[in-house]
Amino acid sequence: MRPTTALLLASITLASCGAGDPAPKLSSEAEAVVARSKTTQATYAAYAWTKVERDGRMVEEWSAEFHDGAKHRVETPSHRLIADCVARVGKALTVATGEIYDDPKVAVAACGVNTNPKTRASAYLGSIQTPFGKADRITVTDAEVIRSYDITSQGVIVGGTYRVNDENKRLVLEARAVAVESMLPAADMFDAQSLQKSFVPERYKAPPANP
Repeated sequence: MRPTTALLLASITLASCGAGDPAPKLSSEAEAVVARSKTTQATYAAYAWTKVERDGRMVEEWSAEFHDGAKHRVETPSHRLIADCVARVGKALTVATGEIYDDPKVAVAACGVNTNPKTRASAYLGSIQTPFGKADRITVTDAEVIRSYDITSQGVIVGGTYRVNDENKRLVLEARAVAVESMLPAADMFDAQSLQKSFVPERYKAPPANP
């Protein structure tokens, strides 16, 4: 599952590299996996359990992603996002305030690997076995964060981590999928009105038996 959900909105506005920065060191294999995550046409519901740093301590929460064709939806306890991954338009809701805003960067962040921050380096780490079949593990590094992703052949993100891009490489987020389903909870979950409610089943809002 997406390791970016809990930090998604904050990462939308990360600064790009400056003109004087060295040329990025990109892996063609890793970039192909990134593209797969952003262009998938698969239909899936992916539910995850996430550990994220807040105020200097790690907390745990659920997160979820839903995809159908070009339509994508992300949910966490604090935010809900919908996006058209082809048109690159998206809306985000802050649950606590009810505020909704439109921004093309929402779609760029929500659809597959977040490519809003300028990539400084990417690497392909090989194929791994997950509870949901084989996945490709990659890393994507920007000015602020080193992100790892486990991405299936269908382009579903089923796990990953965020580490601060400094000498300590502190872990600030870890997410692992607890379920990946081929059926969506509802057909109308990608329109603006759908942002007013959560579509995540209650069983996936509780800690997994084997986190």
